[in-house]
Amino acid sequence: MNKILCFIIVILIGFQSFAQIKFEQGYYIDNNGNITECLIKNIDWRDNPTEFKFKLNDNAEVESKNIEEIKEFGIYEESRFIKAKVEIDHSSKERIDQMSKSKDPEFSSETVFLRVLVSGKANLYEYGQLDSKKYFFSIDEKEIKQLIYKKYLIEGPKIAYNLSYRSQLWENLKCSDYGINEVKDIKYAKRDLSTLFIAYNECNNDLTADYGKTQKRNLFNLTIRPGLKSSSLSVANDISDARDADFGSSISYRIGIESEFILPFNKNKWSILIEPTFQKFSAKKQLDQRLAEADYKSIEVPFGVRHYLYLNDNSKMFVNAFYSWDISFDSYIYYNSFPSLEINSGGNFAVGLGYNFKNKYSMEIRYQSNRELLTDYTAWKSKFQSLSLNLGYSIF
Repeated sequence: MNKILCFIIVILIGFQSFAQIKFEQGYYIDNNGNITECLIKNIDWRDNPTEFKFKLNDNAEVESKNIEEIKEFGIYEESRFIKAKVEIDHSSKERIDQMSKSKDPEFSSETVFLRVLVSGKANLYEYGQLDSKKYFFSIDEKEIKQLIYKKYLIEGPKIAYNLSYRSQLWENLKCSDYGINEVKDIKYAKRDLSTLFIAYNECNNDLTADYGKTQKRNLFNLTIRPGLKSSSLSVANDISDARDADFGSSISYRIGIESEFILPFNKNKWSILIEPTFQKFSAKKQLDQRLAEADYKSIEVPFGVRHYLYLNDNSKMFVNAFYSWDISFDSYIYYNSFPSLEINSGGNFAVGLGYNFKNKYSMEIRYQSNRELLTDYTAWKSKFQSLSLNLGYSIF
């Protein structure tokens, strides 16, 4: 089994190296205003980048540009980033032990790439690092300013909020098509702010582009996962070896239902999985003067993450990593001349390598590390490992 695990790891590294890097049609503008058409590596940036990779054509070498060399880059009909020197406030924190006690923003001057969400008479920009999102705006291409939203501590300690962004919006985006009610309760969020900026630009007949609209993505998959499983089991007693038994390997079936939740960043390459699975193992072993028999049934509940490696528009490899809880039932190791042992299993880790075709059909080879089956007995040790071939058909 250890040799098989090493083989899987080597295969995973190999596919990571050879998986297709997707470059999409885009452009960049250097500091002198020169526009270069190119293919940009689209990694669906969760955080605002400081550099990007590109190729001048399909056969060209991969190059990179950083924020010091260019003033704008983008992928057509999807994303646009502009370089700007802005006053930015980093003092708003989520953790109480890191929060400022000052209501006022604490600005510092920085040069960053801002993601353009809406452009027109009024422009809306987004800046994200880690889990923090900040929004900026400009009117008629004038100075770019941050929309102020800040959490801070007051006596108690309690959390208070500086919501100055609402007054900024009302002062700068007034329009006859809507009133103050559309602004006074607006959330500091991409969808809400984008809706207001679009409405303002349409009111002024000057909506150039909406880059902030959410792309339609399938963020949940439900997949039936039948398969064959090769498992091995051995048991040993620390005090006496009279009932030690190596049951060897046995082929059995397994059937699971996988729920996959796609994370909405990095081009849908990451997901969270849970896959309740029924599995069974049965085997007999003739000892010197007695017969031992293992009958093990359980519901496995693997919980883990998946990373996709795109090959082309229809095909992709994936890598899984799980921790699996196990709920055994009606499971024993029987002896014809000794009391039987009741199986009460523990958890274990698993890794897998798979292939997906057209987001509908899949196949995976999965290795599961040692699982202890005799957790109720201090003098007993068991070793249960498995390798499975799992097929998949996505219902939706």
